[in-house]
Amino acid sequence: MGGVTVNVQTASDDPGYGGWTRSRPIGFKLSTGPHELDGQTALAFVRSRKTPGDSDFGRARRQQQLLVALQRKLVDPAMLPNLPGLLQDATNTLKTNFPPYRLSEILTLARNVNQSQIKKFVLCPPYSTHPTNIPPSILIPYMTKIPNLSFASFAAAILYAALSLP
Repeated sequence: MGGVTVNVQTASDDPGYGGWTRSRPIGFKLSTGPHELDGQTALAFVRSRKTPGDSDFGRARRQQQLLVALQRKLVDPAMLPNLPGLLQDATNTLKTNFPPYRLSEILTLARNVNQSQIKKFVLCPPYSTHPTNIPPSILIPYMTKIPNLSFASFAAAILYAALSLP
């Protein structure tokens, strides 16, 4: 893909991050602002969680941010010549019954996504709680809040898809 651009909201400084190859030094730092992330840096961005004040919730938010950035990059017309190679690479990892002849429809839908309308949620408080009688790494979701959250997240997308059908 040649890297992906993200606008880092919170600086990372995880001196214990070990990377995923022997060539990567121990530790991970990233300042706030826009950054072009290569594969190793993108992986560190979404896996690191030991920056002071960070948590699994921050990591989940960064993972969502990277997925949106990947979507934005993949629908860039400049990526069109790279799609066959990317699809070939994906077939080594992903299995789907989605027919390849409909790929242009998916790309059209993805290009029409209004980035400002994307809703992202992490199921941390206020959608869950840390009970005091169990380890702090365990969350209990508020099951009364999850259905409303699902509806708020997917209702507009489902309606748009239904209205877009021929």
